[in-house]
Amino acid sequence: MDFSHIENIRSAAEKGDLDSQFRLAKIYASFNELFMAAVWFERAAKGGHADAQLETAKLYERGAGVEKNADKAAYWFKMAESSDS
Repeated sequence: MDFSHIENIRSAAEKGDLDSQFRLAKIYASFNELFMAAVWFERAAKGGHADAQLETAKLYERGAGVEKNADKAAYWFKMAESSDS
């Protein structure tokens, strides 16, 4: 199996590309690596990626990959909503 495309995504993510950070988080989530998914979702969320903000909110709401935190969930839901408008 060729994982070079994932390495390309990782490289772009590490350089700050928000879409690559989001895609890398989705890849980690697909392998149920929720801690690493949370790391990359939140990194993209902090950069202003609306879909990542929503995913980060959901993780904090459920306590998946991060400690459950209603305040952080509410913050990221609000950020995602304001990014959408």
